Amino acid sequence: QDFGSWQLLDVVNGSSNQYYHMDVQDNTSYCYRIRAISNSGKTSTSNKTCFYTNLPNLPLYINADYATVENNSIHLSFTLDTDATICNYQLWRSKDGINYNSIANYNVCGQRNFEYTDNTANIEERYFYKLVSFDQCNNVRLESNIATNIVLKAQANEEVQNLLNWNAYQQWLAGVDSVYVYRIVEDAAPELILAQLAGSTSYFDDLTNIVMQNPSVTNKFCYYIELTENMGNPYMVKGRSKSNIACAYQFARVFIPNTFSPNGDEINDIFKPSTAFVDKEGYLFEVFDRWGNIIFKTNDSSLGWDGKSGGKFAPSGTYAYYLKYKTLDGNYREKAGTFNIFFP
Repeated sequence: QDFGSWQLLDVVNGSSNQYYHMDVQDNTSYCYRIRAISNSGKTSTSNKTCFYTNLPNLPLYINADYATVENNSIHLSFTLDTDATICNYQLWRSKDGINYNSIANYNVCGQRNFEYTDNTANIEERYFYKLVSFDQCNNVRLESNIATNIVLKAQANEEVQNLLNWNAYQQWLAGVDSVYVYRIVEDAAPELILAQLAGSTSYFDDLTNIVMQNPSVTNKFCYYIELTENMGNPYMVKGRSKSNIACAYQFARVFIPNTFSPNGDEINDIFKPSTAFVDKEGYLFEVFDRWGNIIFKTNDSSLGWDGKSGGKFAPSGTYAYYLKYKTLDGNYREKAGTFNIFFP
């Protein structure tokens, strides 16, 4: 190498008639001789041949900017070395982060960005992507950092909360900076409900205040999250990744008190069920006296019994009720019981 002393490069089978010297250095002189050795130890040496390497420029870097969900597909962006003159790239995808398959080729030099939309991906599954550079001999020379999509899952619980879980993002060069959680209710615009530094991959969304302010609110709550990259990416990129939209469905809640006191103090003056995630249609609420007579009836879930029968307050004692309602998924439910009225 560079006309220095001779060194043994490799030993190969005697039947070989070609050899690839890998990982040669650029702008360097290399001289070669072949020496054959017989089984008896006799040798034969070839002539000397020399080469000077003047290699094309391979990419010095590939940055995976982001993998993000757009229009039910996964959109990817990569920042490339614009000085490269060998621009043979393959986009690799994996479901386990170990076994990769090529899904696209890119062979353009001088462009700073390569973007690709993976329309075959299921956005509710996690994928690992990387862009791989090959030399003119089709050998892998450089791989980008990994880019993974974010998969969000949402589940309702009995505490009028929705639990959100998502996978950690891999793997921005500057690390993950912040997480933003958005909620979508009915046809309203997405509402930012959480903005914090990254770290946690779960969140409980307490819906109590929403239900109290609007008892007829839908039971369907949808979410998506966005993650952002820290400042300091060496290629002046700040990645941003959006998850799939995940929805949770709250089940109907009905609470009926066991007593009330219609004495005009504005505390427990009206007897009515408290409902959440119940359809306005198909609602029936009835109150009976001790002899089974209907003394109050309504199909309006916002109305309740004021304690009067025939224009006068009913006497203290035990009464019965019957409630029929329809859940937001179209199923009917019934509930019956007793309660007490008293005048303190």
